[in-house]
Amino acid sequence: MHEHNFLQSDQEYSMKKDSTAPIRVLLVDDETAFSTPLAKRLTRRGMDVSTAEDGTDAFAMLETGQIDVVVLDLLMPGINGMQVLKVIKKQFSEVQVIILTGNGRMSDGLKALAAGAYNFLFKPVEIDVLAKLIEEAAASAQTKKPTK
Repeated sequence: MHEHNFLQSDQEYSMKKDSTAPIRVLLVDDETAFSTPLAKRLTRRGMDVSTAEDGTDAFAMLETGQIDVVVLDLLMPGINGMQVLKVIKKQFSEVQVIILTGNGRMSDGLKALAAGAYNFLFKPVEIDVLAKLIEEAAASAQTKKPTK
């Protein structure tokens, strides 16, 4: 029943979306049981969502130049989220990064902010809160893009 409320909220939101280009979001999380449903819910809200299971895949997708906002898990095998964040801010500085952390430690979120993250949230995340934050981050990213 709780999920139904979110689905209804997603459907109502998708009916309200305007004709502007969709926000291009990259979800980077090794837990596909988390990222796949989240991607579907953000897509229903009019966002263009891609997923990556690790930092290497994320970097390849960022190279395309087709990403506005990255939603990044901190705890991943291989290249951890903090390392991924630092590379993104160095090589793709116009892309905004929202950190998701499942460990609940405020210190990790603060370290991510210091390293250039737009903001951070704790898992489990409320879809409305995340969607709003993605929209704000995308608006901020638009102001940072270099003009040609």
